[in-house]
Amino acid sequence: MGFDTSWDVEKYKSPFECQEHWELRRSFLLAHKDKYPEDQLICLAQVFFNIELLGCRYPEDTMKLVGELSEGIADSFREKKQNKIQRTFVQASDAAGAKIKGQSAASISNNNSNSSTSQPSLISSSIISNPDKSNSTLTSSTVKIEDTADKIEEANTAKTNDPQNCIFSTQVFDLLSLFPGINNITILKNIDENFFDHGAAILHRSFSHHKITPQYDIIKRSNTNDKWECNLLIQSKILSTSVASSKQLSKKAAVQELLNSMQEICYTLEEKIKILTDGSTIDKNLTERVETSRIDENCVGNKMMKLMGWKGGGLGKTEQGISEPVTVQESVHRSGFGTNLTEAEVIQKIRQKLKAYAENDTHYDLLFSNDFTKEERSKLHSIAQMFHLKSRSYGSGANRRLVVSKKNKNKNFVIENLRNSGGEDERYRLIEPSGPSSSS
Repeated sequence: MGFDTSWDVEKYKSPFECQEHWELRRSFLLAHKDKYPEDQLICLAQVFFNIELLGCRYPEDTMKLVGELSEGIADSFREKKQNKIQRTFVQASDAAGAKIKGQSAASISNNNSNSSTSQPSLISSSIISNPDKSNSTLTSSTVKIEDTADKIEEANTAKTNDPQNCIFSTQVFDLLSLFPGINNITILKNIDENFFDHGAAILHRSFSHHKITPQYDIIKRSNTNDKWECNLLIQSKILSTSVASSKQLSKKAAVQELLNSMQEICYTLEEKIKILTDGSTIDKNLTERVETSRIDENCVGNKMMKLMGWKGGGLGKTEQGISEPVTVQESVHRSGFGTNLTEAEVIQKIRQKLKAYAENDTHYDLLFSNDFTKEERSKLHSIAQMFHLKSRSYGSGANRRLVVSKKNKNKNFVIENLRNSGGEDERYRLIEPSGPSSSS
């Protein structure tokens, strides 16, 4: 044996690996530690793990080798796995049988096990249920099912359609004492986002400006079959917690509750429009096409004409004149770009244009037309990054176009400007802290 066997197996346990999975992999490593070099055995153990838990497939020789090495190691794990499948199948078949025999679901539950109904509730607050649904099967302490399999199925369908019915409890702790600077965080959201469906993205976006990443500790409660608890941590401190019927719902509820509480003490900066341009589009010839539109109803010329008796429609006594203002189709060569440029010259011109854009004080975005190819847009992204500009493509297929904008690193500066200008401009709307609610 020409290799070292004194290495420690325990060092390969991942901090995110559950004990059951680690025991399976550990058993494989210990069983063959003296047969293979360390790096080769670690690779074989990972292959064994992937086959056993993820159902992965490998070349025939590899499958045969791992199958021989796993004999007697995975037996107990496979037996547990089979028992789980069997229990699920038996419970489903019992419910179907009860439906035919007309038995109540409660009697089935009593025949199989009393553990799920005899456990005391660990939830201190009352269960959140939808007041519009009078037939809810959830109560404030335990879930008592006293109906037939038909009604159980109907209740489960209602839960799926209305996820709020599956949230059992939420709690937010004293934010200012746990995280004193949280009132300096600005909640950054788009106008079409809400705290329940888009809360995790809003929270990440808001804290990332302060180089803070929210963390989620989601565990299944050991004394219940269908309750997941999510603890939301900021800098290792739990700020909110929730209990729900699934991992996803518990996370959404914890985030929503935290954001609702943050709104009481933090500013909310709501972006009303994603792309704000001055009406021009940069095309492939590096010219800016100015898009003109009809006269605004509130412009001075329109108001003067109405004061003289014009009510709209064509000009003249019998309205025989034009009814729309004269439109101008123009291509403004603001930078004096030529149209017969080599690729290198085009790149150089774009670099100059983006450099000038980065240095000026405009708040508008640069909109490029959809005649740029995917490869050309990729080069534009790289150039924008050189000047610390944001770039993003919108649309799909032939309508995909690139937008370059400036990064708003200092949100406090934006907030201050909005406060001085009435709380709203073309792009943003500022929502001031609402203050503590009467229920808190």
